[in-house]
Amino acid sequence: MAATEYVHVFPLAIEPHDPLVSDHESDHVPAMAVIVSIEQALIAFGALRVDALSATFASYINKDEQALCRLNLQPDGAFVGVVEQRGTVRVTFEGRAAAPGEMMRA
Repeated sequence: MAATEYVHVFPLAIEPHDPLVSDHESDHVPAMAVIVSIEQALIAFGALRVDALSATFASYINKDEQALCRLNLQPDGAFVGVVEQRGTVRVTFEGRAAAPGEMMRA
């Protein structure tokens, strides 16, 4: 299997005061905040919406250190990616997004 080429690389964007993703004090980024950031990035890079997203968390993401998201979004809406911090993969994710021009699914 060939290695994935990540087309989009960007800092993980977390809104620290959003009550949806920061319901308690913590030294790490809540998992829901990571998911919301990935979803927002997918939409910014052309997806109409996220239909499915599966994430595996290998370890916590420290909220005081920058984390990078690496994403490959295919024209058909399939995507894969990782979130890294200090050169270590903390999260792997994959899924399907509605691609531009795709009809709304029920």
